[in-house]
Amino acid sequence: MSVLRVDLHVHLAATGAHDATISERFRRSLSFRMLSRLLALPSGSDAALTAAYTEGLLSAAAGAREADRFVVLALDRPHSEVGVPLDPDLHVGNQVVAALCARSERLLLGASVHPYRTDALPALEEAKALGAVLVKWLPNSQGIDPASRLCLPFYRRLRELNLPLLCHTGDEHTIPTRSQDLGDPRRLAPALEAGVTVIAAHAGTRGGMGRQLYLPAMVELCGRYPRLFLETSGCCTPGRYGALQTLLRLPALRDRWVFGSDYPVPVIWPLLWGRSDGELRRRAQAATNPLDARALALRAAGVPEAAFERAAQVIGLG
Repeated sequence: MSVLRVDLHVHLAATGAHDATISERFRRSLSFRMLSRLLALPSGSDAALTAAYTEGLLSAAAGAREADRFVVLALDRPHSEVGVPLDPDLHVGNQVVAALCARSERLLLGASVHPYRTDALPALEEAKALGAVLVKWLPNSQGIDPASRLCLPFYRRLRELNLPLLCHTGDEHTIPTRSQDLGDPRRLAPALEAGVTVIAAHAGTRGGMGRQLYLPAMVELCGRYPRLFLETSGCCTPGRYGALQTLLRLPALRDRWVFGSDYPVPVIWPLLWGRSDGELRRRAQAATNPLDARALALRAAGVPEAAFERAAQVIGLG
């Protein structure tokens, strides 16, 4: 029996509904305008933008050859520490993603539930019932402190439901942020102590220019917690590629890698010139399927093949 290869990190952009919004501030940002141009998204109605993005994603998933399943991520709105919903820059509800996943057997629900919600635990159980294979947090933008005691009941329920936590680590540069310090991977220690399987999106790479402050902590955490995994999303971009190469050279981390593409975040191809498998890089650049191109680029960068198969095991599909 062949082993499933899973991409753990695919984004959905949708708007125009109660459970799917994109703020005007985010629409004006350079990152949104660049991604819209890259994806050739229409600038007209919300319905046209949502349809263009979702149909493009469905088509790419249907034709992909380098992975078999794709976890599409929701993003819950921010909440205050007393559970008050706050205005989001990007909000994609679990029901919206679940409806998309129902259209293709290759798509899996990556739910998002903010732990400060007054109904966080029932919402988590609802997400599991919808078919969620993991829960996604972006603390920097959602205003979540993973080290807060407010998260402890949430961690206990995650463990009971056997749902991994896919958590952004490092700085965030696409969606507007509330605090970059919330991306410090050391804040995930309480989740790991509670026995939650944690997938560190971006593998603790910082994402900006300057020193990679979190890499020593990432290595130390992996040494202490066998349930911590390093995920490759966004690691073919300038602030992350060099750090990825540093981490890939460490034998102690060899069995911790899992694959995430971060679609639609692009690959910055010049980073790979002279520092990657040339044949794989050429195949990646020639790929017409954007999901395949990202998978091949990460293989060319040295991400081991086992990372693609381990992802399925980590979310319970192995």
